[in-house]
Amino acid sequence: MGFMRLTAILFIVLSLASCNAQQVSNKLKFKEVGWTLYIPTGSQLLSTAEFDSIKTKAVTRINNTYGTSETLNEIRPLFTITDKRYNTFNSTINLYDSTMFKSWEESYEASKEMLIDLLNKQGGEVIVSDTSSAVEKIDGLQFQRFDFKTIYPKQNLTMHTYWFYRKQGIYDFSINISFTDVQIGKQYLEIVRNSKFEK
Repeated sequence: MGFMRLTAILFIVLSLASCNAQQVSNKLKFKEVGWTLYIPTGSQLLSTAEFDSIKTKAVTRINNTYGTSETLNEIRPLFTITDKRYNTFNSTINLYDSTMFKSWEESYEASKEMLIDLLNKQGGEVIVSDTSSAVEKIDGLQFQRFDFKTIYPKQNLTMHTYWFYRKQGIYDFSINISFTDVQIGKQYLEIVRNSKFEK
């Protein structure tokens, strides 16, 4: 299912924990979506193998929850940055699939509903609150933005998540920010809002 791939992208972000990472330069450019952004020197970037490991865990959790046999081979990470524990900033693309829905907007709405349903099915482990949707322009391009807060009572954690999404050419294009440290979250959001796109 196309919308399950999008839902899984966000769930991957929520599943991240701190891990060993490599140093990256402060300029990232992705020709697939014509996107350039600048990240702080010393930012920690997950390797492809680390991302794949997290992706596998997310797929397993989705399949166990819904009794499906989804795979996420089509999802390609552009980058994943971690800063301390539970603060992540990533972006992924996958080829747009028009077989299930009439438009990408319908697919996006279904993905949001499924994400919240998936989180709610975690029982008392996760409490979802303060969901909201908006449209935001980044360097003149219009993105759908879905914000929500998740509370993890056992860990005494509150996580804020921002999902920016648009169809960019032939790709579903997602930018995901999750954080427990508000200052780090603000920094990630500023990086996205100051990023540039080829016109």
